[in-house]
Amino acid sequence: MNSRSGGVNGWLVAAICFFVTVLTVNVTLIYFSRTSWTGLTTVGHYQQGLQFNQVLMAQQAQEQLQWRPSLRVTDHGSHALLEMTLRDRDNRPVTGLQMNGALYRPVQDGHDQAWAMQEQEPGRYVAQVVVPLPGSWEVRLQGGPESPPWRFVERIQLRGEP
Repeated sequence: MNSRSGGVNGWLVAAICFFVTVLTVNVTLIYFSRTSWTGLTTVGHYQQGLQFNQVLMAQQAQEQLQWRPSLRVTDHGSHALLEMTLRDRDNRPVTGLQMNGALYRPVQDGHDQAWAMQEQEPGRYVAQVVVPLPGSWEVRLQGGPESPPWRFVERIQLRGEP
């Protein structure tokens, strides 16, 4: 039985259809990967990576301070009250810091906000922030330029706008 009747072999058509389908899917995936969100929300991530040794040295300096931070968050829906209590190794309040903060949205850029915390009483720093979206947020705090090098990061859940 010879299938040389001048028609196209069914296996050849199936193979061509298979490779055309694979090629179409790959081109589509490449297109969407190149035109969609990159997932990078850190500006200057390459430069920050090059300065990693300075980050490690700053972390060691912070550990030598032996400060004990405690963050308290009061969630009011569209806004939140952040209270940072900071004590030294001898359980005395750490006073006089210029503490800057940022509310950072790790899953979506465009909603981050920066602010300064005010010292309400010795060792207790307070800020009220707007919460535009519910979900996971990072509180990032650091001592200002006139303060000892100090950083704090904690992930929190907020209700956001009602």
